[in-house]
Amino acid sequence: MRILVTRPEREGRAMAARLVRLGNEAIVAPLMEVVATPPAHLPLDGVQALLSTSRHAVEALAGRREIHRLPLLVVGAGTAKAARAAGFSTVASAEGDRHTLVRLVCDRLDPADGALLWVAGRDRTRGFREDLAAHGFGVGVIEVYRAEAAQELPYEARRALEAGAIDAVAVHSPRSAAILLGLLADCGFPPASPAFRIHAISEATAAPFRKAGWTDVVVAASPDSAAMMATFGDYATA
Repeated sequence: MRILVTRPEREGRAMAARLVRLGNEAIVAPLMEVVATPPAHLPLDGVQALLSTSRHAVEALAGRREIHRLPLLVVGAGTAKAARAAGFSTVASAEGDRHTLVRLVCDRLDPADGALLWVAGRDRTRGFREDLAAHGFGVGVIEVYRAEAAQELPYEARRALEAGAIDAVAVHSPRSAAILLGLLADCGFPPASPAFRIHAISEATAAPFRKAGWTDVVVAASPDSAAMMATFGDYATA
């Protein structure tokens, strides 16, 4: 099977390599380019812990020792692994999504002990701060990276799509879904016309495709890389 992988370049190539080892073909077509933008000064006064919903955020803070001393609570195992590699020493993973991260915060922390600082990208998870505020937590936000949308699909990807040679597409965020739908329209594909299956990391990621008319949509059992790879089990030929 030929699978279009839409993650940013580094993660996309790693996923493509795993798919190839399973006997598939993979084309990497990044829908976003990640650019680190950490500020010179990090507002840490009164902060009891850090939060992250993205591995790109913790990677942007590699080498910033002044922030590594604080406990860090993250959304999943991939972000936790990236955080430890970046130098964070006390890392706890919610192993899920924003809702499980809120529960982890409530279990581990007390609003009376200080504010929380969410290290995030320019495009952030909606509702996360509000969910924590409902439990009495004050949450500051600091932008440490941005993800710039691709302006067009790579030539190899466009050629394969035009030839009907793509069997499946892996999509890892609602924003990626919106970008892909826009780029497909730019290439002249009517909504839901390409004959490939969408593999979405979450229901929120799947929703734009269903709204556009796609019926062949598979959603990962949990919003993480391992569950996404598991959705390609039917395509493993080795």
